[in-house]
Amino acid sequence: MITSRVTSGGETTIPHEIRDALNLRGGEEVRYDVQGDTVVLTKAMQVSEPFAVFEEWRSEADRIAYAEL
Repeated sequence: MITSRVTSGGETTIPHEIRDALNLRGGEEVRYDVQGDTVVLTKAMQVSEPFAVFEEWRSEADRIAYAEL
């Protein structure tokens, strides 16, 4: 289990292992989803990928078509 400490200002450092697993780089956004007493941290969707959550719209042909919008 990986842990980190919360500062008095409410900040924490995302451990290196987690940043690597999510391929997070400085300046990128993360998303917090509260599920009961658990928080799920995910890499936020890039603005350049607005349709990425729709599996049926993730083909190479779709990416090419959306790039022209």
